[in-house]
Amino acid sequence: MPANECPHPPRIAGERPIAGGSATGLQIFNPETSYNRVVRYLKWSTSDAVFVTEIDDEHKEIFEVVGKLQTLLAKAASPSELRDVVQQLITCAEGHFAHEERLMRASRYQSFAWHKRQHDTVRKRARQCVSQMDQGDAAAAAALVAFLTSWLHDHCRLADRMMGAFLRNRNMCKLTIRASTKPTNQPHEDVAGH
Repeated sequence: MPANECPHPPRIAGERPIAGGSATGLQIFNPETSYNRVVRYLKWSTSDAVFVTEIDDEHKEIFEVVGKLQTLLAKAASPSELRDVVQQLITCAEGHFAHEERLMRASRYQSFAWHKRQHDTVRKRARQCVSQMDQGDAAAAAALVAFLTSWLHDHCRLADRMMGAFLRNRNMCKLTIRASTKPTNQPHEDVAGH
């Protein structure tokens, strides 16, 4: 077993308030390290924006599906419900990764191989999760959520922002100027209102 994989994945204990604020999260117990950790509910924010409308919209969808999975875990949903949402997540992520990879190939993005390896890491973890769930491992979905909660923010804020800047500089995508990623059809006005 690789050193970075825990033989006893974390398990979800339920929803609880996060200390010092009104946000809630999932309490995760890791029997291997005997510590408790709270994972915040995953939610897309403008700090995750890559300023490419189509990519940001896909990211929002992925964040929503992970959030749905977190909610099911907190409610102790059935294994079949969890597996259905994990499958939805895999389908959503795979479509998004394929889209990004097509854009990177079409633009001859120099960091394509590095970026694709990051996608491949998620693909591998998701396949492992499904396999573990099929073998009756109730904690597999929680382990995937814990991984994705960190990975998605990091990936969006670094790898995807780099790719987004490259694509915008090559005019390979719809440019999003505002922090909101919804495109506007309003003509641009200068400071004087013209």
